[in-house]
Amino acid sequence: MRPVQLAILNTIMWISPPPSTLLDIGCGDGAFIRVLAQRLPGVSVTGIDPVMHERVEQVGRIRFARASVEQLPFTPDTFDVCVASLSLHHWNDVVAGLSEAYRVLRPGGYLVIGDPLLKGWLSNRFLGWLAQKTDGGAFADPVELIAKLERAGFAEIRIDMVEKSMQSLFLVTARKQSPGQ
Repeated sequence: MRPVQLAILNTIMWISPPPSTLLDIGCGDGAFIRVLAQRLPGVSVTGIDPVMHERVEQVGRIRFARASVEQLPFTPDTFDVCVASLSLHHWNDVVAGLSEAYRVLRPGGYLVIGDPLLKGWLSNRFLGWLAQKTDGGAFADPVELIAKLERAGFAEIRIDMVEKSMQSLFLVTARKQSPGQ
């Protein structure tokens, strides 16, 4: 497991009360979601990815679906936690994706993102450009990302560097407020 994925898992394990439902946005081949299901017994997990098979597939308590973050095929207030491990920089529309994550989270639910951000050495114009060209995505500026999270309705936003990630990966956490907060 990569350090960024370990940071995401550790964050989820500290959530109280423990989550019962989790959405992995941009789950790719499903390797990380399988680890989440193994390490979080009792949690119903769903993974979406836009390049997944057409049909929905269920494996144990893991459900997979082909979908994009900009149009999540779930009713509002479905998940306790939404995670995005190394997928944010591949989203076509970050604002729409964050709004959709907010919509499908239950009140009090958490969004946990592990991704490169244009911070530290990646904020260097050339190095940031080169890393993005190599990876094929568009890394978020942390200040702009915070503004987009707030615009989507999130609060308690926090950005921390992931240890052992060459100071290039960050853990972003945000919470959907419960009514009356």
